[in-house]
Amino acid sequence: MYRRTKSAMLWRAIRPFVGKDVGRFPLIMKVYNLLYHFLKPKGIILLEIQGNKMYVDMSDPVIPKELYMTGIHEIEVTNLFKRIVKEGMTVVDIGAHIGYYTLLAAGLVGENGRVFAFEPSPDNYSLLARNIEINNYKNVVPVDKAVSNRTGTARLFLCPDNKGEHRLWDSYENREWVEVKTTTLDKFFESRDSTIDIIKMDIEGGEAAALQGMDNIIMRNPDLKIVTEFWLEGIKGSGSSPIEFLNSLTEHGFKLNCIERKGIKPVTPSDVVRICEDRGNKGLGGFINFYCERK
Repeated sequence: MYRRTKSAMLWRAIRPFVGKDVGRFPLIMKVYNLLYHFLKPKGIILLEIQGNKMYVDMSDPVIPKELYMTGIHEIEVTNLFKRIVKEGMTVVDIGAHIGYYTLLAAGLVGENGRVFAFEPSPDNYSLLARNIEINNYKNVVPVDKAVSNRTGTARLFLCPDNKGEHRLWDSYENREWVEVKTTTLDKFFESRDSTIDIIKMDIEGGEAAALQGMDNIIMRNPDLKIVTEFWLEGIKGSGSSPIEFLNSLTEHGFKLNCIERKGIKPVTPSDVVRICEDRGNKGLGGFINFYCERK
């Protein structure tokens, strides 16, 4: 949807490949990155992503670039999301950022479903709200709070290089911070209908604390499914134990599955830790996305 001068030239060049998972082809990505370096758009622009309109801030060099260049974010998780989110479901998006999964879920659950989108960053929340509004989704409830294991306030430490990597714990990198409100899922849904089908979490190591605050939700929803990022060093940095987080999921009856390009693969807690350690040693970030379901 975005067209302007030299950025329009870039769009015409990449348009045939948008949404085609070109990340598998290093040569194409090299050409992409070269074009983007010289022709990249600036400011907040409007794109069409996965059938939704999305405002993205191109000053953020990571996720907006990915969306602009490929039309998709985390293709393996996106494909799984499209398979498991059904009409009429209730989806909770913890760490909604600017709304990629929120909008995707809103379209999938339809008018009879609901989406609750939690995002504490003021800048991200502003775009999230705009993206919900421009798509006219009446089934989405945006919440400008962080989900954790307690209600109150906390410091959100801001990442200057990636607005998707703000976190509730201090990594001692002299980051700027803002004070944000926190809640637990159990508290938030205490006076609401607590029927929830799917929870998606991506909160930079805060997943363990968020899990501690949703015991009642988990007990009341036997068919609940969870899609979550697992960042080994992030969970450690937040003051939680990675293996205790994983064991807590299995104690709640969840089976763990690594999300891969070809589908899902059953894993144990020790498998998850080992995979992340291997990825970290190879410079691949030390994190994975996995899918939890009860059988």
